[in-house]
Amino acid sequence: MKKYMIIVFIISALAAACLMPATGHALDYPHFGGNSIGCSSCHFVYGTQPSLLPPWTSHVPQDIDDTQFNALCWSCHNDIEAPYMRTHSSVQTDNGYGNWTIECKTCHNPHYQKQADTYGSSSYLYSGTSTNITATTLTKSGAGWTAIKYRGLVVIPNTAQIRFKYEVSGNTSDTLTISGPMDLSKAAAGNTFAIVYGNLVESTIKTPNSGNKPVRFFNRTGANSFADGDATYDGICEACHTQTVYHRNNSSGNHTHNSGFKCTVCHKHADGFKGSGCDGCHGYPPVAGTATGGPDGLVNNPGATGSATAGAHNTHVNDKFYPCDYCHYNSVGSGPAHNDGAPQDITMGFSLFGGVYNGGIYDGQAEAGYDSSGPGTTVIDPAAGSKTCSNIYCHGELPDGTKWGNGVNTTPAWDAAGVNCGDCHLATNANPPTLGSHKKHTGDTAPDLNLSCTLCHSGYADRHADSQVSVTFANDGRVSSGTYSGTAEMFDSYGQCSNISCHSNVQNSAGTGGPTAYSNPAWGSGTLACTSCHGNPPNTGTHLKHINSDHHAVSWLPMTCTTCHFGSSHANGSIEVSSNSDWVTNFSYSAAGAPGNGYGFCAGACHSGAIWNGPAIYCYDCHTGEIDKLTNYPAPSVQTAPVIIPEPDISSTTDALVRLEWSPAPSVSGPPSYTEYYVEVDDSAAYSSPNYNSGWITSASWNVTVQTASTWYWRVRARDAVRTDSRLISAWQTDSFIVTSPGSPPAVSLVPEPDFDSGGSPVNITLQWNAVIDPQGDPVQYYVEVAYQNTFTSPAYVSGWTSGTVYTFPTSCLGLYWRVRARDAISGAVSPWSSVDFFGDIFDCYGE
Repeated sequence: MKKYMIIVFIISALAAACLMPATGHALDYPHFGGNSIGCSSCHFVYGTQPSLLPPWTSHVPQDIDDTQFNALCWSCHNDIEAPYMRTHSSVQTDNGYGNWTIECKTCHNPHYQKQADTYGSSSYLYSGTSTNITATTLTKSGAGWTAIKYRGLVVIPNTAQIRFKYEVSGNTSDTLTISGPMDLSKAAAGNTFAIVYGNLVESTIKTPNSGNKPVRFFNRTGANSFADGDATYDGICEACHTQTVYHRNNSSGNHTHNSGFKCTVCHKHADGFKGSGCDGCHGYPPVAGTATGGPDGLVNNPGATGSATAGAHNTHVNDKFYPCDYCHYNSVGSGPAHNDGAPQDITMGFSLFGGVYNGGIYDGQAEAGYDSSGPGTTVIDPAAGSKTCSNIYCHGELPDGTKWGNGVNTTPAWDAAGVNCGDCHLATNANPPTLGSHKKHTGDTAPDLNLSCTLCHSGYADRHADSQVSVTFANDGRVSSGTYSGTAEMFDSYGQCSNISCHSNVQNSAGTGGPTAYSNPAWGSGTLACTSCHGNPPNTGTHLKHINSDHHAVSWLPMTCTTCHFGSSHANGSIEVSSNSDWVTNFSYSAAGAPGNGYGFCAGACHSGAIWNGPAIYCYDCHTGEIDKLTNYPAPSVQTAPVIIPEPDISSTTDALVRLEWSPAPSVSGPPSYTEYYVEVDDSAAYSSPNYNSGWITSASWNVTVQTASTWYWRVRARDAVRTDSRLISAWQTDSFIVTSPGSPPAVSLVPEPDFDSGGSPVNITLQWNAVIDPQGDPVQYYVEVAYQNTFTSPAYVSGWTSGTVYTFPTSCLGLYWRVRARDAISGAVSPWSSVDFFGDIFDCYGE
C-alpha cells in the first residue's frame, strides 16, 4: 500500500508539472517551456520507475552506446531539431582500454544548468545590475561589452530567480538580445543579472573508476574550462581520465598539453571527442624547428618537407587561437590536400575567419616545397626564401593587395622576432592611423588630441586581428558612458559615437554637474565646429561678459577663447585655464581640472580676484588697497558674520576633542559664496594670547583638542576669500564652554620659586608645591610644565606624571614660567592647572 501511494504521488506531481503553461520554468533553458519542452516531452507518466521513460525507448541496442537514455536524447538531437552528438566511448575512439561508454546524462543534467545552480557567482562570466529590460532585451548601461561576445551563452535576468534562464542570441556594447520571451514577472530593471556559459553540464560527475568528482566548467577557455592545467583536477575533460597521456584526474600524466584551450577544437563532440591525431606526424602546432614529428616538431611522417623553422605557429595557434585551416585550407586532418603523397610539400591555403578573406601570397623557405590548397592563394615554388606572407588581412593588406592600414611592415617574415602594432597599421601618436577620425583623436601634434588607442579599444590586445571592429570604451570619465552605433564588421560604413564627454557641453550651467547635452558625430565625418559641442562662446559662467566686453575700451578687448585657454588640449576631459597674454600673467583659476566641481575664482588677471559666474565686480577688485579713494563708487560691503552654534559644557577626565560649529555666512556679494573663517580659542576672555587658532578655513566647523578642567573662550569671524581686505572682515562672534573633570583633585598651590644666580653656568632648580587630597582618597599624581612663554605652547621641560611634590631640572640665564596640575591616579580625573609662577636668573649672562 505504501509503495502504491508513493507512485500515485509521483505520477500526480509529474502530471501537474506537465500541465504548466509553456512559459513555466520547472526546467532550465534549453529544455524548458520557451522551447515547448515540458516533463511529458521526455517522461511517460505510466512508465516504470525510477525514470518514467517512454516505452518506445526500450529496445534492442545496436551497440554499447545505444542505451535507453541515449536513445531518448537522440530523439531530439538528430541534426534536425537539435545538433547530433556522439557519446564518448570505445566505439567512437578505440578499445585499447577495453569496451566502455559514457552516457549523455553522465556529463549533462537534462533539467538544470547545474554549474550556475551549484557555484553561483563564481561561475558568472559577467554580473551586474540591469538598467532596462524588455521581453527580449536586457540592458546594462556603460557595460562596455564586445559585440556578440556572449552569443550562445545563458543569461539569468534575476539571480534571485535562478530557475529562469534564457539564451543570449547576441549583444552590443551594453544590450543583450534574448531568445525569449522572458517572464517579466520574475525580472525587472534594477535586478542583479548574470551571464553563464551554460551547456547543462553537471557539477558532479559519477566517474567509472574514481567515484563522484566535482566539475567546474565556467567557460570555453582559461580557468575552469575543459582542462585548465592547474592542480585541481575538476575540468570536464579530466574528471574521469586515469590512463590518458594528458589531463588525468590526478597529478600523474601531462597536464600542460593545450591547457586552458578549447579541447573540442581538436576533440569534437560530434565525433565522440575522438582526437584528431595531428601530433602523430607533427606538432600540434609545431613549435620546435626540427623535423622530429609530434608532439612539438616539424613533420617527419611519412617524410620531411624540408622546412627548417616552426616560425609563428605558437603565436597563431596557442596565443591567437587561430585554427589550422586559416592558413592550410583543405589541408587539415582529412582535408583533400592533406598529406597527398610525394613529394611532401607544404600546402598553403589562406581562408581567414570562415572564408571572410580568401587568398594571399606566400614565399616560403628555399629548402621546402609548396602547393596551393585554396582558391586565390599563390605560393611561390621554388620559393625565394623570404618566408613572407603578403595580401593577408591580419597583417594590414587585403587579398587584392590593398594596403588598408598603411603599416610599415605588412609582409612580415614567418620566423621574424615579432610583429608590432605599427607593422600592420599605423598605431602611434607620432604616426597615427589615418582611417576615419583616428588622426584627430590620436595624433600628437596640436590640434590633434594625443589620446591612447585603449581609450576606445579597451582590452582589445588579446583579441586583435580577429576580423572584428572592437569599440570598447575604457573606464575613463571621458568615454565610460559612451556607445558606438557601428557594427563589428570590418570595412562597413562608420557609426556614430554617443554620450561621449569629449563631444558634450562638458558641465551643467551651474558648473556643479556633468554634461547636459551631447553631440553624436559620425566617425570619419571631418572636423567638428565649436558649436557642435558647446556654444561659441558658451553662455555659461561669465563667458559672454568676457567675450563681448568693451570695458575701458582697451585694445585687447573683447577677449578670445585663447586669452584664457591658451595651449589647452581640447576635449580632454579637463578644464584647462592658462594664458600667454602679458596683461594676465600669473593668473590662476581655483576650480580647474575635472568638470562639474563647481565654479572657482580667478586671481592675478585683469582684476585681483573675481568669482567665475559670480556677481558684478567692483572697482575695488582691480584697484586693490585703494578703497579709501573709491568713496564715490560702489564698493563691496563688510562680510556678514557667522552665527555661532553654542558649544555645550563637556565632562572629560582627559584632554577633550571638541567640534566648534557655526552657521555659514553667505558672501555679501551674492552666490556662489567663497567665505572663509578664522577661529581663536583661549583660556582668557581677553584673547590676548590665544592658545589655538584655525587659520583661514572654508568649512563651517573646526576640531580642536583642549585641556580638561578649564574654561575655554572661543570666537570666529568671516571674510570673502576673494576680497580679503581687513576692513571687509566681519566682526568676531564669541562663545565659551567649560571642560570639567568629575572627581578630580583640587587645584595645586605652588611654593613660589625665588630668582636664582647661576653665575653663567647651569644650576639645578628644584620646584615645590603643596600636596592635595583626592576627594575619593585615591593616590594623587602631579604633572609639571616649565616654559619660556606663559602660553606653554612649547614647554621647555615637563616632568611626566609623578607622585612627589618636587621637580628638579638644570637651567641658567633665562626666565621661566611654571605650573602644575594633579590627577587621580586611579580614575585619571585631572585637576585644573595651578596659577602660573615666574622666576629668573639674576646673573647677567650676556654682559648687558
